[in-house]
Amino acid sequence: MNSDFGNNFQFSPELDHKFLAELFDGDIIYAETVFGDFLSNISEYWIEVEQAWKARDTALLKSSVHKCKTLFGYVGHTSILASLTTFENKCATAGSATELEAEYQQLNIEKDEALKKVQKEFERLQKANA
Repeated sequence: MNSDFGNNFQFSPELDHKFLAELFDGDIIYAETVFGDFLSNISEYWIEVEQAWKARDTALLKSSVHKCKTLFGYVGHTSILASLTTFENKCATAGSATELEAEYQQLNIEKDEALKKVQKEFERLQKANA
């Protein structure tokens, strides 16, 4: 598959651009839809993470983080994907949510940075499709 589409759009190297090029196979209209859906839905999914955190329910936290991890994968954000995977695994082995405090705070910072990158890529896709 080629990352150089008919309109010369190339996904940002900040994301897994090779994976995205292969996933969307030149269909940047579909890519725009996926990125837009991600941005529309991630807040709702992250609320589940926050509720699980507030309840200090590590099993629910693990499940909620897993859902978000999958979403970040579809927009090629492999660095947050790796962080979410690590956190998900720690949720499975933690004796309590208190043990996860530092990791949870760091994960929120990484999530916010990841969202900025996805938003930026979405805007690039919109311009390319205009």
